[in-house]
Amino acid sequence: YGDHRDLHSLPTRRSSDLNQKYMESKGLKPVPVFHYNEPFSILKKMTKKYKYIAIGGTAILRSKKKKKEFLDKCFKIIPKDVKIHGFGVGSFEIIDNYSWYSVDSTSPVLIAAFGRIYNNEGKSIRAESNQNWLTRTLINIKYIHNRYNLK
Repeated sequence: YGDHRDLHSLPTRRSSDLNQKYMESKGLKPVPVFHYNEPFSILKKMTKKYKYIAIGGTAILRSKKKKKEFLDKCFKIIPKDVKIHGFGVGSFEIIDNYSWYSVDSTSPVLIAAFGRIYNNEGKSIRAESNQNWLTRTLINIKYIHNRYNLK
């Protein structure tokens, strides 16, 4: 699949659908995005047409319970052979409990910007005072790579 996403920040489903169709008409293979607060019937339609979809809009959910309820519904609908990308998925608990194909998050960078790093258990702790922002970010990224055996 291409490196194109359907500009998941567009305000409406209609805008997303128009953008998706336009990019497909130009020969691109954008990954369609199902957004929080959209009817689940849209997700069902997506899974019949695409083998790679994304879930967006969960970053605004502050309640882990609401996030889990939403994702539980999504993952019950999505067939096992469909790959799933999670936009704004930074919680290790959320990453670990669902069968994501890929996720993205600014959490490692934001945590570093506030003077924190991940420890060996994945908890955010205060970094040493002599570590700059870039060093903290790299420590956080290295932790994630080791945790998930990434290359």
